[in-house]
Amino acid sequence: GLDHLEGKTVTIRVDDGAHPDLQVENGEIELNAEYAKVEVGLRYTKKLKLTYMARASEPASLQGMKGRWIEVWLRMINSAVPLVDGVRPPERNPSTPMNTVEPLVNGDVRVHHLGFDREKQLEIVQDLPFPLFITAIYGTFEVDDGA
Repeated sequence: GLDHLEGKTVTIRVDDGAHPDLQVENGEIELNAEYAKVEVGLRYTKKLKLTYMARASEPASLQGMKGRWIEVWLRMINSAVPLVDGVRPPERNPSTPMNTVEPLVNGDVRVHHLGFDREKQLEIVQDLPFPLFITAIYGTFEVDDGA
């Protein structure tokens, strides 16, 4: 029943886990195993880019100065762990039994971010076929004032 997606590469969720993407041929796809629940659709990558970093309490503008987020915390609700500036924090919790899907996150996830740049913007990307609901972003920021 996937004739409307003929020739397209689709993203697949199976039993609340991710399945490798497949191309629709003859209106169908062939999964790598049997699953109770299958969701198929076109990939939609969610992206969030923060505005330039500025601190209201500073007498001088931070614009043009190199800076970095030392660590970033994302507060999420029912979300899979996203990429933060291309870095994905560890997703697998040691308490989750093997051969089971890692549950969605309800709480804070810590990301260590390295590297100075002039833009000082964070880019958060959900490239997995799962939801992303961020309610807060906070952390520790450092500025290299050239001194």
